[in-house]
Amino acid sequence: MDPKSLIEALSNPDAEIRGLAAMRLATDHISSGVPALRNAIPNEADQLAGFRMAMSLASLDPRSGEPYVISLCQNVALGAAQNINAANALSDLDPIAAVRSCGPTLEAIVEKRASEPDEAARALSSLARLQPKLADASVAKLRKVSIDLLFSKEYNLRFAAITWLTVDESDEARRAILRASDSEKDPGLRSTLRHSKESRAVHQ
Repeated sequence: MDPKSLIEALSNPDAEIRGLAAMRLATDHISSGVPALRNAIPNEADQLAGFRMAMSLASLDPRSGEPYVISLCQNVALGAAQNINAANALSDLDPIAAVRSCGPTLEAIVEKRASEPDEAARALSSLARLQPKLADASVAKLRKVSIDLLFSKEYNLRFAAITWLTVDESDEARRAILRASDSEKDPGLRSTLRHSKESRAVHQ
């Protein structure tokens, strides 16, 4: 579709078409769609279409899109998956804003790891990207969580824990990686742990 048709599709009666048009504007880098996205977002009633519009606006015009992405990562009604996607997008735009605005939501998702392990793993991996900007109290808490998760039955949680602890430069994290290397049964995770140890050795 040409840019004009995509912009017109933002007002299509079908929410799916509106959302897909917004995504296409971003993937095709059609900056002329920015004004139409700005106008469409406040009036969009469909959650998914609104999410796609906000993410597309943030891609095309970060300054205009950032406030909408912040609201998306904080809106728990959207669900953990969308909150995490928005947080990751904001991390690329402004890591400090992501910590301030999305960090609490991501930490709350991690707290639900017993009932929602896959989303908790994604949230922990997202927080690992933000680790240098997090408050010391959050780092200490998530370090403890990650050390415990190294021995979880859930593969994704163990992988996320390794991701967090690889970034974590503390001696406690280093010792935990060493212990897990001796007990991990999965070949892929053993390889990941080995790379983590090698990375630490290089940077020491």
